[in-house]
Amino acid sequence: MPDEVWGTLPARVREETDRQVLRDALMPAVLVLVRHGVPLYDAQLAVHARYERLGDRVTRRPEPPLDIETLAVRAAEASGQVMEIAAAWDGDTVHDWFVDLVAVTRDPPGRAPLTTITWSAAERRLGGDRGRRHPAAVLAERLGGELAARIGVPFRFDSPDDPGGDLPAVQPPKTR
Repeated sequence: MPDEVWGTLPARVREETDRQVLRDALMPAVLVLVRHGVPLYDAQLAVHARYERLGDRVTRRPEPPLDIETLAVRAAEASGQVMEIAAAWDGDTVHDWFVDLVAVTRDPPGRAPLTTITWSAAERRLGGDRGRRHPAAVLAERLGGELAARIGVPFRFDSPDDPGGDLPAVQPPKTR
């Protein structure tokens, strides 16, 4: 969306879009424009341009942690006994494919989210040390494996080279 089109939008729409961008709420900013009749693709381009224009004024959300110490603390805080560390693909239109690391628990059975590994965060962390594989998968295997070894549980990533693979179902604890 060129600047001249941006200027034709009502002031309240531009102000609300910028308010969302300044708080690093990308999709809500896009939705402001879409609700005003701007086609989705154009809305995404406009919001991207607003991010660039507002630059350092944007209050960026902190990225999810990618250090073993923080992940170990999060796993220890899970309600229930951690049975394994698991990784699974997820995705959206903003971040493309990413990997969620979770602690799978029993008593009660569930999943405690540990972190989300995006392409961009993995690229920064790995610095090109990934071969031809998706950087989020490479980093998930490294972090998940190291964390699992640290806390003495297995690590599982059923589809590291297949974005869209499902997280394994939580298995009920075996009774004796």
